Amino acid sequence: MNKKNIIIIGILCVCLAIGFTGCYSLFGVLIEGESSSGSSASSSSAFVPAGTYTFFPRLQAMQGGVDKKTYIERIESRGNSLTIYLTDRPLGMGSYPEGSWSYNSTVVLRDLDRPSRTYSVANGGWHGDHYYLTFERVQGTRFSLSDTYSSPNYIFEEIILEKPDVDLGRPALRTGIYTPFPRPRGIQGGVDKNTYIERIQIRGGFFTIFLTDRPIGMGSYPEGAWSYDRTVILQDLDYPQIVYNVTNSGWEGNHLFITFEDVRATRFRLVDTYSNPNYIFEEILLGEPD
Repeated sequence: MNKKNIIIIGILCVCLAIGFTGCYSLFGVLIEGESSSGSSASSSSAFVPAGTYTFFPRLQAMQGGVDKKTYIERIESRGNSLTIYLTDRPLGMGSYPEGSWSYNSTVVLRDLDRPSRTYSVANGGWHGDHYYLTFERVQGTRFSLSDTYSSPNYIFEEIILEKPDVDLGRPALRTGIYTPFPRPRGIQGGVDKNTYIERIQIRGGFFTIFLTDRPIGMGSYPEGAWSYDRTVILQDLDYPQIVYNVTNSGWEGNHLFITFEDVRATRFRLVDTYSNPNYIFEEILLGEPD
């Protein structure tokens, strides 16, 4: 084979190699792009991660640009179901929220990242002190919730569900009686009131606060509406989204007692939300039992 033929064959080989490399690169990009697209689609179509989602402050609905007494107390994702609990209060237990949420056929949950994707209510009703709405096979992380029966619509403009609440891992409080001195005193509208915490007792998972109207010694009924159990809340000041509701109350001797369950807070505030302005113990620190 002469030198000229060898040169021609070499040039042809180089051209073939370049062509093969270019084709491989092109198809590689296409394949990679296809794979990325599929992965993205799979990710965006994932159901809302299982768990409970709470918000502080609670998300509030509006109507025609005006805030309404309609709040999301919590959202639970379980299996393929997403349940939204609504109430009429920004904290604690409440009652029926403003709006026409019970007309389930007119309530719409919309994926804000894919507005064409909407969900209708699969189930709705009462659970305890909250009205609930359940949707099935919900995908995405950012939504709006609308009551389209009302005009203008009631709407939660943006609900973000990225990570559910996590267990804080806080231990149970030590059993015993906690007697503060001086007694913590409640205020109303910045004015001191005749409302004092005489002691706190923790026993068997129950957290009981004893109230009186005197700074020392035996007393009588404290100022405020503490006996209206549904309106009294205990709020964790380190994690303000955690609120405890009254499970029992009554009289013991010369004190009014209010009981909560499974309290893990060591720094909290106690609020009578029935009175306006509220009666409030701004900060209660729980140290060691007596």
